[in-house]
Amino acid sequence: MIRFLLLMLTFSMSLNALSLKEPSGELKEPFIELLTLFEIPQDLPERKLLPLLLEHWIQKSPLSISFQRRLNEKEQEAFPLLQELGCIDTISPKEPFYRYALIMGGNRGEVQKRLDFLYDEWKKGLRFVQVILLTDERVLPLIEKHPLKEIAPHIFVSSNPQKRKSIAARRITDWLDTNPTPGNCLVISSQPHIGYEEAVARLFLPETFSVEGVGAPAPFDPFDRSISQTPYPLLVYLDNIARWYIYESMTETQ
Repeated sequence: MIRFLLLMLTFSMSLNALSLKEPSGELKEPFIELLTLFEIPQDLPERKLLPLLLEHWIQKSPLSISFQRRLNEKEQEAFPLLQELGCIDTISPKEPFYRYALIMGGNRGEVQKRLDFLYDEWKKGLRFVQVILLTDERVLPLIEKHPLKEIAPHIFVSSNPQKRKSIAARRITDWLDTNPTPGNCLVISSQPHIGYEEAVARLFLPETFSVEGVGAPAPFDPFDRSISQTPYPLLVYLDNIARWYIYESMTETQ
């Protein structure tokens, strides 16, 4: 009975999952327009679209001058599409209670933002049993000084660098190795990474763990709005969209 209820909760929350696709499986219109903007055919089968995204949108260094020029030219058109796809604005929790709050890793500033976001939501009434820090050891002092430390117990999950997975995936699977009790998981990220990191969690967590991605908005520079509306370089957004699509596609083929 308990397993049935957990599965029903997982199913109901998956209906609200962040996605680049419609429930029918078709690509969402803003994603199609984004592909068209960068001259990537939107009617390609998935097996052909994935390599193109890997080739053109995953960050590489250095960028060619011509590609950087194209990015600069496309920023103003791309921003509304990114916003429609849920890559810009705040995404807030839909439920009042979660068993786990998973703090996804990042640099010091990103982790601080994610801790602050979770604390702000707690002040609004959000409740959770445990905070799981899927972060680098170097940012541990942040939680030691943070009000969250007094609100809920937390555990830090180190990662085995020998595993051939992304950092986020390694930390999630290493947490699963501790045999946590199944429950609903609030994945705390920040824009523009929320969709991608929710997709990673959804792929690697068993079906008895429901997943919901939330987080703070992408930062704007109010002094730079006349130059570019995108708070991060456009390639950062495209990189995250590509990774998001890859992991979402992998989830569908499980």
